[in-house]
Amino acid sequence: MPEGKELTQVRPAAGGILGLTTDVDKADVVAIAAVKYEEQLEKARTAITRQLEDLNRQIKEGEEAVRQDSALAAKGYDAAAEKELARALKEAGFGTFEVHVELTEVVEAKQQLELSVSLHLKSDRYSSSLSRRVQVPFGPQSKQTLKAVKAARASVAALQGRLAEVHRKLSNIPQVERKARARLAETALSRTEEGLALLDQINTVGKDSLPQFMLESK
Repeated sequence: MPEGKELTQVRPAAGGILGLTTDVDKADVVAIAAVKYEEQLEKARTAITRQLEDLNRQIKEGEEAVRQDSALAAKGYDAAAEKELARALKEAGFGTFEVHVELTEVVEAKQQLELSVSLHLKSDRYSSSLSRRVQVPFGPQSKQTLKAVKAARASVAALQGRLAEVHRKLSNIPQVERKARARLAETALSRTEEGLALLDQINTVGKDSLPQFMLESK
């Protein structure tokens, strides 16, 4: 057995299928703990990923519902003033005009729709026209849907931060495992005079030079 390496004997329970004594050293103990830690992080990553998928689905559905409600609001816009103007133009001999209402923008920040209301000659849909921009507030349903969408977006942002932290911890597992092995080894070395002397050499790292035993092994 290598010097400084402590072994723990783990014997199978009576009637167990193992027939031999298993020797477990400190590195094995650290490895077991690291695996448990990794499993916890992977479970957290899976749970957060599923939450994000569900929230993103809710956001997509909510945004689509707002778009559909906005399109219906545009179709249902009361263009009474434009219709009256069309009648006046016809009576004055300028031809027959049609009123067109188009949704140009959904402004979430202001919770309103921007519509383009225009008059076109019936005989020429793409002729020059009279038009104006109109702002229409969201209806109650759109406001409620948008509120839910914004809450879901905030949750997504928070979960993305948590997921990034989980990924960071997963990437740091080798470093955490190495530090754990070092602490266990330091505890074992501190129990003997030779070990304490070796620790004194190790503690010079970063002060003067590499420890002597490391220089000798190069």
